Amino acid sequence: MTSIVGPGDFDGDTNVDVLARDRDGRLWLYPGNGAGKWLAKVQVGTGWHTMTSIVGPGDFDGDTNVDVLARDRDGRLWLYPGNGNGGWLKKVQVGSGWNGMTSIL
Repeated sequence: MTSIVGPGDFDGDTNVDVLARDRDGRLWLYPGNGAGKWLAKVQVGTGWHTMTSIVGPGDFDGDTNVDVLARDRDGRLWLYPGNGNGGWLKKVQVGSGWNGMTSIL
């Protein structure tokens, strides 16, 4: 995996989950089972190899679902709103010029 993010409860089952990007740019959801183990992983995206940073800020847009922020190679910052069920709503650009940052937390 080239990136691992702990966004919180991404799939809406009240257990904390992990998102991980593989070398081919696929994004995987590793659902937590609430007892320190994992349920079966689920692919939740492709093309994520173009992102230089991926973070899980929690509920960034205030809709009660956890979201992901990602910076692309051109320094644009994208909000990927979670839908509360392990999927996505439409991505929204929320910034530019972020390629000057060495780290996004």
